[in-house]
Amino acid sequence: MITKQQFLDSCLNEIKIIKHLYGKVKPEMLNYRPTEKQRSMLELLQYISHFAILEAGAINEGRAIGNFQEAMKEAYQMPADGFIAAMDEQAEVLKDIFAKITDAELAESIDLFGRGNSQPRALWFLNLILKSLTAYKMQLFLYLKSCGVTDIGTSNLWRGEDAVIPQT
Repeated sequence: MITKQQFLDSCLNEIKIIKHLYGKVKPEMLNYRPTEKQRSMLELLQYISHFAILEAGAINEGRAIGNFQEAMKEAYQMPADGFIAAMDEQAEVLKDIFAKITDAELAESIDLFGRGNSQPRALWFLNLILKSLTAYKMQLFLYLKSCGVTDIGTSNLWRGEDAVIPQT
């Protein structure tokens, strides 16, 4: 399949794209909430900026965090302008974990949540880290679109780049 480095590079690319999308957020958008019970833009940014550290650490240790919401308290205090630094910290934590974890540890089956769902650590990383980064990237993109940011599209979402408009 893919190597540890390829997996890590994919995660880091998602982080790069998320940071690019964050660059489109204006202060007046931070209170945007699609519906009453959904996260606001700020809450989404706070969640995105911290979840991977917590989940990757749990996967690495082989057991889930007992009280995830309690562990996220610091995240929910982060101001919007702390987002880039928090994303950079997540990237560094992922790099550190993947520099140290062995192939045998990735292949080891763990029941992360103690619910009888044992699977290899590598699969937990795929399902809880990479897929989540991709999903939250899409959610941030859609929030931006809902806030009226019309000049973003495919290149922003999948490459983290503004579209190049050909000169005529």
